Amino acid sequence: MKIHIKNIFNKLKGIDIYKAGIVILVLLILFIFINRIYNLDQFLTGNTPECYLRKISGLICPGCGMTRAVRSLLKLKLIKSALYHIIPVYGFGCFIYLMIKETIHRLYGTKGVTEEFFLKFVYIGIAIGIVQWVVKLVCIYVFNIKML
Repeated sequence: MKIHIKNIFNKLKGIDIYKAGIVILVLLILFIFINRIYNLDQFLTGNTPECYLRKISGLICPGCGMTRAVRSLLKLKLIKSALYHIIPVYGFGCFIYLMIKETIHRLYGTKGVTEEFFLKFVYIGIAIGIVQWVVKLVCIYVFNIKML
């Protein structure tokens, strides 16, 4: 897995990820403000496709709740988003942190984002996702607690 991530990291070195991140951040802020003004809830709460893993096996998949979490995150409902699925909130937090770290690096010449630093965020995210999935499985199938 590390080899694949290295290949991706090497391909991205030629692209200014920082500028792309600023564009994404500006677009997200614009979308949030436009949603506040024009109330685009119908766009954010449309029908989602049925989970085939759950339909066939009866078990929830590791990504169950991800779409609802992203929708809640776009509405700035962080707690509700985290309850649906923690990965979008974690990803957004990592994105903000890495953008701030890279801004400080560019302004003051401090150490920027390295591959090893980035990989730590990826591995922590994978671990968090697995833990959340196991906790949801235990809550639903052992304690009969219906999750959101």
